[in-house]
Amino acid sequence: MPLHIRPAVRGRACILCNRHICATHLGEDHHRCPLVSTDPERWEQEMREPRGRDGGHATRLNLTALQARASTLRGGMGGQNYHIEVLFADGVSWLCRVQRQNAESPPSISESGPLSEAATLKFLSTTSVPVPKVFDVSARAPGTIGRPSLDWYDLDDAGKRKILEQFAGIQAELATHPLPAIGCIRQPGSSQIGPLVHERTATRSESGELHLLGPYRSALDMYTAFAKRQIDNILNEELYVDSPTVPLLVYRYLLDRSGAMPSDHIFVDQSLNIVSVIDWEWAQTMPMDFAFCAPLFLLDVGEFYDGRNELSADEALFASALERVGRKDLAACVRSGRINHRLVFCLEENVGNEDTYAPLFWGLRKLAGLSEYDNPQDDWKAWRAKAELDYAQDRDVRALQRQLEKRGKGRGG
Repeated sequence: MPLHIRPAVRGRACILCNRHICATHLGEDHHRCPLVSTDPERWEQEMREPRGRDGGHATRLNLTALQARASTLRGGMGGQNYHIEVLFADGVSWLCRVQRQNAESPPSISESGPLSEAATLKFLSTTSVPVPKVFDVSARAPGTIGRPSLDWYDLDDAGKRKILEQFAGIQAELATHPLPAIGCIRQPGSSQIGPLVHERTATRSESGELHLLGPYRSALDMYTAFAKRQIDNILNEELYVDSPTVPLLVYRYLLDRSGAMPSDHIFVDQSLNIVSVIDWEWAQTMPMDFAFCAPLFLLDVGEFYDGRNELSADEALFASALERVGRKDLAACVRSGRINHRLVFCLEENVGNEDTYAPLFWGLRKLAGLSEYDNPQDDWKAWRAKAELDYAQDRDVRALQRQLEKRGKGRGG
């Protein structure tokens, strides 16, 4: 039997059988696990089976070895990580954070992410930014420190204002530590910038070598490379395998027209004093206007996803707080930062879900002065018709058309 080597379709891994699956083997003839979209009851039932979502990763942890390692260095389960409390005889406790491993966790990134996060925390520990202390890091078992957080949306204006006053100081401190390029800090103890550790753009060669994008000197270079990588993923049948044409047109369009700290993870005490900023796993160095636009938890999510671009009340509060600490330049980044939010979301959101994506795309086009419509549906319809004409002779679009014709003939014959 000939060896079958094809890239897996991104975002379509099966967490039931813990497999990455290529476009050829997504069909029922090859993959028989239920889909939550077509058979939710059976899917829920199989999700409750002991094999679970992590491929047995938790049972493979050597807790004795972990205890020994923690003792040498000393002298819960979350969305993407397991958290294990390590208790010492003198009452001190550490938190060991272990990245979950399953079919949705690309193996090419699972080793790079913890190292980049630890390197970022080590760098930030030399500043006045409150971050967890890292005692040790391994690509197999990273550890950080933290405590539960509260829901931002449960706070009144006074509580929000108190936190934002402190957070403005943290942002001001970060602004005093510029770095030379766009990318990720790769090694603990060094401020050298390496490639971007990003699961959407990471690839492996046939020999198994990991390829990451960057580092870059400008945001334009970074987002141009991101759009090109998405186009390559579509042509390689790694993205949008069911309906690839419109997503390809979107990325081709963004290519022609073409932060930041994960600051929605802030720990505060009962008096709303910021204790620590955590979850730096995907932190990147960015240009100032990208890095200091408003963190996402300050956006009015409903308005944003409806395509509206007005500043939210929380964003205005934060801009004012930055002005009070003497950083009018950072406040300006907040007040004019919506274009950066739009660009990131349009590059990274699911183009295949047109009901959600069209308003985001409309919001970007309005900011760029490219839409003459007062609603996302009309704008999307008009843009699509024009894009199909504009890119009819584009090299990538024609390559996709040839692929689709070939697939059609293959299925028909």
